[in-house]
Amino acid sequence: MPPGLYEAVMTPKSAAVANPDLVVGDWIVRFEPRSMDDIRAVVRPDPENDRRFAAAQRVSEINLGLYRSLLQPLVQATTNEQTAAPMKKLNPRNCPSRFSRPQPADAASPSSPSWFASNASRRP
Repeated sequence: MPPGLYEAVMTPKSAAVANPDLVVGDWIVRFEPRSMDDIRAVVRPDPENDRRFAAAQRVSEINLGLYRSLLQPLVQATTNEQTAAPMKKLNPRNCPSRFSRPQPADAASPSSPSWFASNASRRP
């Protein structure tokens, strides 16, 4: 698809669709091009929404200011290589994963890497 605005239109699968046996699942999705005029027709200016967004923005600014004045100096003062080392070890990318070794109970599970490997050549 070329770059642009699109609407995802989802319709239930029915027997009337061409090649229904090729459709996996219960829904069919198609993408229809849209323009800014289409968006303007749906999204109309609303002063009440503007007020709510302004309130949320102000709360976010207050929270950021509190963090920067109260917590950020504390975090910066207490963070060094020695305090960072345990956190680096706890990073999920550095921890052994349950998927890094075979799990017998997962042999037939669709979420296991062995299932993906054994079903890689399957086509709908």
